[in-house]
Amino acid sequence: MEGSIRAATSAHYEPSTWVRDGQRVAISMLRRLRLYKASNTEPEKAAKLFKLLSDYATFQMRLQRTPNLCGAALDKGVGEPKFNKDGSAFLEEWGRWQTDGPALRAIFAMEFADFAKSRPEAIYRDLSHSWYKSESPATSFLKVDLEFSGKYWHHHSFDPWEEVNAHHFYNRYLQYVALSKGSEYASYRGDHGAADFYRKQAKALQEDMHSAFWDIDRKRFRCHFDRSGGVDYKTSKLDISIVLALLHGHEDPRQTHSAFLFLSDEMLSTVWQLEDAMEKAYAINARKTDSNGFPLAPAIGRYVEDRFNGYVTDSTGNPWFLATHAMAEYYAILGSKLLNEKAIVINDLNKPFYERLLGKELKGEHHVFSSPHEKEKLAKACMERTYDYLNRSREHTERVTGAQSEQINRDTGYMTGSELLTWNEESFLSANRALEILKTELSL
Repeated sequence: MEGSIRAATSAHYEPSTWVRDGQRVAISMLRRLRLYKASNTEPEKAAKLFKLLSDYATFQMRLQRTPNLCGAALDKGVGEPKFNKDGSAFLEEWGRWQTDGPALRAIFAMEFADFAKSRPEAIYRDLSHSWYKSESPATSFLKVDLEFSGKYWHHHSFDPWEEVNAHHFYNRYLQYVALSKGSEYASYRGDHGAADFYRKQAKALQEDMHSAFWDIDRKRFRCHFDRSGGVDYKTSKLDISIVLALLHGHEDPRQTHSAFLFLSDEMLSTVWQLEDAMEKAYAINARKTDSNGFPLAPAIGRYVEDRFNGYVTDSTGNPWFLATHAMAEYYAILGSKLLNEKAIVINDLNKPFYERLLGKELKGEHHVFSSPHEKEKLAKACMERTYDYLNRSREHTERVTGAQSEQINRDTGYMTGSELLTWNEESFLSANRALEILKTELSL
């Protein structure tokens, strides 16, 4: 059906479409549309992309209006994570509801609206304006998702892996970004009451991110708390979804909505511990260089206790391509942000991260990187780390076609799980886009 984005080509995923996965693909198409319009080249491809995005939005509006097992249309039913590929309700048992999808969809809609404002063509303005109407109860595309996020962010939800029912870092962070941006957009559209409501919810979410998810004993963010159902063996609560939240919450490395966590000492400590745990978890990570002698960063999985091997849920989990790409993208965006910092102060919390990044021990108690040369050195180290992660991905990719399955066998390095996962391709493109931006900023 037009506008429906499948998650993969394998039979395991083929019957369904996920709200979360579809949004990631739509964002990638929007990025490409921006490039075509900015360069004023390939108008036929630009027109095709615009048609695809319009079809996607129309299909998503249909999903919002489809009653399902989560609840009524335009209300709790908006939290349904997956539908049949024809847009009908999926009526089998599943991990529901999932509150990340509406927030992600709202972020996409606002990114498109921001793009449309800069375009002279009426077709862009007319489409984006129809997505938001100052009405109560909400029925327009963007406002439905913002209202859902504002009303239900404090409720339990399943995580992006659809395994644990709890309060999740990933969901909460995306809701923060959606509502923070939503308050600005509602104000722009003259919907000041809604703007105030979204702003207050975003502030509450921001405070929540710092307090509820910080594990003071382990010195890292935890991926969830207050579990009320689902799997009970994710004891470390250390999950790549924490990094994915930052990446999915902003579409441009120069945006500011994610800055309050991206460079935080708490996040750097979390990333360092995540990398360290993953490096030790999988046998393939013992290999540090490829056949050409280029460095390999560790392959990254979802979380170290994972029992899903791509086929069954009572085995041992593996690294995932999209998780490995996520770490590559994180470092590329981090490099861009470090270049624009006034000063980077090393302390006990972030020191292990920077020592690994620079490949040396930082002796003494006082280290501040503030000169352009010092910040450029850090940014270049981030760029090299990005390359190392992309090298790791390439090491396990099918050589001739470039195809990637869902997972990488932890012992053999061969691909396993669902074939041609759409999210893999999106994550690879996102990582490379962030890398190109960093290289441009470094004048490379």
